[in-house]
Amino acid sequence: MNRMMKLAILVVAAGGAFGSVGCMGRRPSAQDRYAGVVDPSWPERYNYQARQETVAPFAAHVNNGAVLDQSLFNYHFEQGSDKLTAGGLEKLDYLTRRRPFPESKVYLATARDLSYDVTAPEKLIATRTELDLKRAAAIQKYVTASTGQRNITFDVQVLDIPDVSQNASGPATAVRGYTTRFQSGLQGGSSGLSGAGGGAAPGGASAGGTTTGTPSGGGGASGSR
Repeated sequence: MNRMMKLAILVVAAGGAFGSVGCMGRRPSAQDRYAGVVDPSWPERYNYQARQETVAPFAAHVNNGAVLDQSLFNYHFEQGSDKLTAGGLEKLDYLTRRRPFPESKVYLATARDLSYDVTAPEKLIATRTELDLKRAAAIQKYVTASTGQRNITFDVQVLDIPDVSQNASGPATAVRGYTTRFQSGLQGGSSGLSGAGGGAAPGGASAGGTTTGTPSGGGGASGSR
């Protein structure tokens, strides 16, 4: 009896020892080992970061272009006045009729078409601020009247933005002159081509069968044949 109990205790102890060794010796899976050595999100994580770094400067250009497109400059008003010119009214019509819906913000370039008095420089600041407010009010009045029953509210923001437009006469002249580059350089003269139908016969022969002039590739032979 004692022998059987000792054997049972030995078996249980051996089983526990083997079980503990098996738990402690369990190796991680291949996926776990792979994740511990490399980045499992490669290359998606780095592609996203590179994409953002590439698009960020382009987004700044897009925003600057949108601001310029929504802006009214000094030449949209009569000089030193808050009266909109015909071009200014047309620009506001363009902005208020944009599809599918107009932008709610209109930018106004600060007044830089004022005269400067060197003896009283502080007057320029007050005059410019007053004219900016008047021009902003003129824009609000026109867009309210132009949109009618659409009940569109616009926010006019004054900015000190440069005018990036250019005179169109230079590009137009370049385009008109570009076509002359493709004209033919062949011109007629005393040694020009002649013959019936607007072309010369082979070998320089005229319609009557005689050779005139020197053949182009005949080794210097001349005369009639």
